[in-house]
Amino acid sequence: MSELNVEFGLQETRVLSLKDASDGTVATINTANASTDRPDGTAPHAISEFYSYDHSASSVTNSDYYWLGDGVNDTLRFTNHSSTLFGSNDDFSYSGWFRVDETSNQMQWLGSFSEASPTGATMIFIQYNATSNRMQLRFRKGGGGNFHQRFWSISSTNNYNVTGVNSNGWKSTNRGNVNSEGFVHLVFTRDNSNTASSGMNLYWNGTKLPESIQFNSRSLATFNIRSAAVGDSINASPNSASVFKGGIDQVSVYTKTLTQSEVTALYNSGTPITCSDAGVTTNLLAEYRLENNTTNTSGTFPSLTNSGGTFTAY
Repeated sequence: MSELNVEFGLQETRVLSLKDASDGTVATINTANASTDRPDGTAPHAISEFYSYDHSASSVTNSDYYWLGDGVNDTLRFTNHSSTLFGSNDDFSYSGWFRVDETSNQMQWLGSFSEASPTGATMIFIQYNATSNRMQLRFRKGGGGNFHQRFWSISSTNNYNVTGVNSNGWKSTNRGNVNSEGFVHLVFTRDNSNTASSGMNLYWNGTKLPESIQFNSRSLATFNIRSAAVGDSINASPNSASVFKGGIDQVSVYTKTLTQSEVTALYNSGTPITCSDAGVTTNLLAEYRLENNTTNTSGTFPSLTNSGGTFTAY
């Protein structure tokens, strides 16, 4: 307790209660970290919150802008990278913040990956399928029924408690559980060694959806990823009706299966932060902060080419 007094700039021998230390009565604690274990001002006021809390963390990097597309001739993409970025049979995670502005129930592409010359037959899909009000993560090789995939109904009875999206479809008037800016944090993960449905997961605002409506464990031949699109289908023209209509921020790609604690850190209680500030950088291939330019990226991915979308301040 004397150490807390010193941190708060108080006399070391001052009588200090855990409640006053936790709720800001005596001073404002250092909130410059993404830990969900730091004192939150609510009971029970436990000393364990202060043990796990990073007292000396530096300030996080603010996310001041996001990319905004109106769904017409908008795209963030690159094609035919000079070398392989990852393989279709690698562990994989895709994280980002999305604010859907589409006014009707329409298909929405969240991201896609393909070979050097993109085709719809061989690619990774990450999208919202309006037909059945579901999210899907799909790995496809050679078209036909050769899929490794999982679908989640975001309005099903169990999932509704997490998403808040009803059966009318994911759209601007039915965004569900979002932050104060209307964004939801979505994370799709795939563990290639796990051939059961639990090997593919979707997290909505840091919470894993408890059930899915379809799973296909068909194995795939490996293909090498050298092209990618955010909020778009990599094999389609940017004026496709399925281009994401809305805001996108803090997109990251990993060649690993993110853990629950890592997803929680990236969600950061609803405030977008960098992967570094979240402490989630292992196997990070690319991070697109989308901070008012198209070159703000880290990792082995090249910069995205922006065509049609704008950058908007929060």
